[in-house]
Amino acid sequence: MNRVVTWARQWPDAEVNPITLLAHQARGDNTIRRNRFYEQFGIVFAYTDETKAAGTAREMRAGQLQPWAHLPENLSVLPLEAAFDEQHRELAALRQSRQTMQLRNRALRTELRRAMAHPLGFAARQIWYRHAPLLVGAVSLAVVGGLFLLARTL
Repeated sequence: MNRVVTWARQWPDAEVNPITLLAHQARGDNTIRRNRFYEQFGIVFAYTDETKAAGTAREMRAGQLQPWAHLPENLSVLPLEAAFDEQHRELAALRQSRQTMQLRNRALRTELRRAMAHPLGFAARQIWYRHAPLLVGAVSLAVVGGLFLLARTL
């Protein structure tokens, strides 16, 4: 918008087309943000009520528009090439993420088909994966106990 205002000020006597703000376009804090956006450039509105939810810009000339004196702190100028590079990197990352999800989806579907084809084997594998340390520990303890008992009898 600042560029539009700066461009329009080349013709200071040109009439600025009035801007109409409609109540349904903004609610709550967004109404304040929307109004401040236009008012920061010197556009004055005749609001229909105290809520300032709706109104029409008063007549004005392009020379009355006020461009920014300096760039706000929350904005930065990004060269077009850098913006395209950033978009390209983000697109590549999203494609990689999509490919990873597709591979994971394929692997999960294969696992599901295998589980449905062999439910007992699937259940045994799940028990093993979840309880292997406990099972190995129990077997080790049984072997050590058996060896201890065997050694005591000798």
